Amino acid sequence: MPVFLFTDIEGSTQLWERHGAAMSRALARHDELLAELVAAHGGRVIKHLGDGVFAVFEGGGPLACALEIQRRVAGEDFGEVGELRVRVAIHAGEAERRGEDFLGPVINRASRLLSAGWGGQILLTPAAAEGCPTPPEAELDDLGVHRLKDLSSPQRILGLRHPDLPRRDFPALRTLDSKPHNLPAQSTPFVGREDELARIAELLTSPGCRLLTLLGPGGIGKTRLALQAAAERIEDFADGVWFVALAPLASPEFIVSTVAEALRFHFGGREDPQAQLLRYLAGRELLLVMDNFEHLLDGAPLLGEILARGPEVKILATSRERLNLHAECAFEVGGLDLPPRPTERDDDAYDAVQLFVACALRVAPGVEFREPDLATAGEICRRVGGMPLGIELAASWTRTLGVAEILGEIETSLDFLETSLRDVPERHRSLRGVFDYSWNLLDEGERAVLPRLTLFRGGFDRRAAAEIAGADLRRLTSLADKSLVRTGEDGRYELHELVRAFGGERLAADPDALRETRDRFRAYYARFLQEHRGRGEENLAALGLDMANIGQAWLWSLEERDLELAGACVDPLYSYFDASSFHRDGLEVFRRALEHVGPGDGEIHLALLWRLGFFEYRLGHLRRAAELLAECEPRVDELSSAGDRSRVVFLIGAVAMRTADYAKAEETWSRSLRLAEESGDDRRVGHILSALGDLANARGEYARGRELCLDGLKLLRRTSDTYHISSSLITLGDIAFRVGDYRESERLFKESLDTALATGEQWTVALARSGLGEVYAETGGFDLAERELAASVEVFTGVESLWGVIINRFSQGKVALARGDCDEARRLFADTLEKADETAYPEGRAFGHWGLGWTSLELGDAAAARGRFEKGLAVAREMNDPLTTGWCLVGLGEAAVREGDYEGAAGRFAEALELADARGMRGVRVDALLGRGRLLRAKGERGDAAADLRLALETARETDKLPAACEALLETAGLLAEGGGAERAVEILAFLADRPEAPERVRVAVQRNLLVLESELGGEDFRSTLERGRALTWDGLGTV
Repeated sequence: MPVFLFTDIEGSTQLWERHGAAMSRALARHDELLAELVAAHGGRVIKHLGDGVFAVFEGGGPLACALEIQRRVAGEDFGEVGELRVRVAIHAGEAERRGEDFLGPVINRASRLLSAGWGGQILLTPAAAEGCPTPPEAELDDLGVHRLKDLSSPQRILGLRHPDLPRRDFPALRTLDSKPHNLPAQSTPFVGREDELARIAELLTSPGCRLLTLLGPGGIGKTRLALQAAAERIEDFADGVWFVALAPLASPEFIVSTVAEALRFHFGGREDPQAQLLRYLAGRELLLVMDNFEHLLDGAPLLGEILARGPEVKILATSRERLNLHAECAFEVGGLDLPPRPTERDDDAYDAVQLFVACALRVAPGVEFREPDLATAGEICRRVGGMPLGIELAASWTRTLGVAEILGEIETSLDFLETSLRDVPERHRSLRGVFDYSWNLLDEGERAVLPRLTLFRGGFDRRAAAEIAGADLRRLTSLADKSLVRTGEDGRYELHELVRAFGGERLAADPDALRETRDRFRAYYARFLQEHRGRGEENLAALGLDMANIGQAWLWSLEERDLELAGACVDPLYSYFDASSFHRDGLEVFRRALEHVGPGDGEIHLALLWRLGFFEYRLGHLRRAAELLAECEPRVDELSSAGDRSRVVFLIGAVAMRTADYAKAEETWSRSLRLAEESGDDRRVGHILSALGDLANARGEYARGRELCLDGLKLLRRTSDTYHISSSLITLGDIAFRVGDYRESERLFKESLDTALATGEQWTVALARSGLGEVYAETGGFDLAERELAASVEVFTGVESLWGVIINRFSQGKVALARGDCDEARRLFADTLEKADETAYPEGRAFGHWGLGWTSLELGDAAAARGRFEKGLAVAREMNDPLTTGWCLVGLGEAAVREGDYEGAAGRFAEALELADARGMRGVRVDALLGRGRLLRAKGERGDAAADLRLALETARETDKLPAACEALLETAGLLAEGGGAERAVEILAFLADRPEAPERVRVAVQRNLLVLESELGGEDFRSTLERGRALTWDGLGTV
């Protein structure tokens, strides 16, 4: 088996630009040296490629040759040019021999391997390593499996190392893996188009060209060219290159979500997805490859907005039609390079003929091409206008027909088309000729199958092809061999759009076959939906692959007024969109479905309507959800199933709960509970009991809430409903948090998180992480809080829960405030308030006002703080939320102290303490005692102040509310210093100075107070006292 060696000089273009004549002399010496070394090691230089060589070894020592090349080049004096850094790539395999030359995929792979390396580096494939002796003292390093820039399947790459080599350490390989991307692997090598690639690269690197559209007819190779161009330039984009497949989209409205999916970006709640996407792209340096835009031209203005908002974003689009945007640079993609008549050079030197030969060898590896065959192949390529799809289809028949026979069939078909369809463009006449030729050579079974396959969208599998189109494996394989069906990496099949169009015409010409196939299609995907019900990952993945087909089948059933079949699909589709957290997609699909039915169509109309309400609710659109569900509420009894009636009534209550209409929530959930009990659904009963526990929690009825949740949890565990088990644990964790039992709260949130992670339930994963973040923020674990809250925001954004984002923004604001970053805290609290106002979420409004109040206090604006706390208190009292009410009362007391309104402050703290004691809210009790202690100290009532601060400290330590404990200690140290206890005050301050749980305001105050006390105690006494304080622990702190 021959071994091929490629070399080139790293950075040669720059060397030529700087050292023109000297570089010419250096290159001559370089070429002479390499020719000498290749020959000495039993090889032969085939040709020079740019500034390197292409050599073959049929025996000899290619690895030893590569080592010697590096040694000799490194030691050579190239004059003013200086050092030449040569990279070497070695690959082995069978290639097509053409005279003295070699062609084929093996050669292409060796060339691509070379481009992955660095100057001074030697790369080789396992095939080369197995067939070549390793030189003495040399070692092979496994550099891993990489995708090269030819977009083919991954390749394991080895590095040849030797102690004598001048360079032994290299950066990461220059492969597709060097930058993030989603470029799909290609099953065939990229052939030719060097000039086009160079021109596209020039345009992509030009500051004046940020939107480049590759224009051309279908089948001309725009997609493959765009992919290759993107792969070649991947290193120019720090945030990678991203392929966006637009062909399956039926409407421009889905462009935004498709781009986001390609980028792996998830939307967050109610905010306009386009605005979110634009903001995400604003800070990215990336290339978007927007493929097949021609049927979505109404959506083209989005590209202009992307470019305006993302100054480092570039777009490479493919389309059959101009996008007609101001920023657009158009690049016409023609056919592959064709041999002229008469041939002026070898036919196989032209891209089109090379592609024909490569495709022919793929389907018929033993076929030989002599000069007459190559000339005929050149004529075939001319007849199809150099169009790659036409070339591939023609070449696929070389297994059964000679090249001359293929040309004869195409010429016959072309004559027919030219006389029958004169309004078809010339290129399309040639391509249609290829299709007609292919069609005429299909057997009857294949002719029956291919048109039926055109109904599929987004790919299909063997089972679907067999049941819908009658295509067994043999026929699918035969059609794939003839390039009419393509097989993807995942084993699924797909059709080129032009094949789909051609076959679709055939199917449309036979109305009976079209109707029968559509009926099969609809029935198959209705069954498929039922078979894959459930929230398991396998089911969701299976449905996701075929969702384009499922959606099409469902819409056809609605259009055909087959409401029984369409109705059977409603709940499985709804479950898929919910379990996958694709609530926005579900909203759009169900909206379109609702256009086909009305109130007179029975249950299906109501079934669609309430699920639309659910999607709006999940996305945080509470007003719209309430409007839709208000339409459903009077019609609930129309539903035949008690279980369905229970679900709708429960959803009405869920919206009421989120909008703080607790009476409505209790009424509807109690009714839902009765319906669930009637239907004997223990799982739903458990879920509703837990929800009623959450309602009691919101009202401050913590003992009752805990009891209801525990009852619900028992039923849920019995039914193994892990999703609602996680939710119930979260409610229990929140109850524990509200009463100040932070250890128990952390335990419950962790249990919920573990359960959710085990089942992949992203919604509860986010809720559990949010709860943990809140606990850590309250107990002083600020780093842990930031980590959990950031993770929660990421997940909530992914599941598009604006409500979840709101509660996390609030918690992040609390952490920022504790860190002393008032600007960030103000931004986060303002965002909380703004989003809560948008979504009619009252608790979020109360949170936002409270946070902005505390931020104003930190900035010294007590009047502004008072205004915010009063607004927050009004919302909290309207909601009957004792926790937030207590927080706002404490805040008002603190603001009154700052303003000198001691009487008002005393009243607020007393009210907060009374509420805290009545509801068992120990966290609020700590805050109120701490605030009243500050008040009493300000009034000079030192004894009472010390008593309150001691109680605050004891309760804070019992509950692990350590940031508050630090604040109590700070105030206590102040009292001690004022009363002659400076030494003990310094010990406490020294203890606080390095506490990670201490808020930043405490740290600042500690340093300020220590400076004052240092002058009072004197140098040596102060330092010794400081050291004693630093050695203290919470347990060793003693009585304060």
